[in-house]
Amino acid sequence: MPLNEDNSVLSAFREMGYTPTFSRKRGTRGNPESLKSLTEKFLSKLRACNSDLSTLVKSEWDAIFGGKFAGKCAPQNIRAGILYISALNPSVKQELLFNQHRILAYLQKLEGGKAIKKLRIL
Repeated sequence: MPLNEDNSVLSAFREMGYTPTFSRKRGTRGNPESLKSLTEKFLSKLRACNSDLSTLVKSEWDAIFGGKFAGKCAPQNIRAGILYISALNPSVKQELLFNQHRILAYLQKLEGGKAIKKLRIL
């Protein structure tokens, strides 16, 4: 047993707690995976999650605001739990700010909408 690995006997001798480490096999059969492929996998999962939610929000946009107001603002992006909305002019932005809680409550009722925690109006 190498001295740099912790086990229950050494932990008892040092009077320290011991937590066994459990590892799982990699799907790459021991070969390291390139950073590029790991990044692509991560970004594809992130895009899939965000794209589904953003397409759902865009499709429900008319139902949220009605025909009159929906043409004056539009959802732009969802990033880190924040839905970015562009407004046509300052008066539309003010109206969105007044109705922010109602809009957020409606969005969170959608499938996957719990991921949206905040609105930012541009």
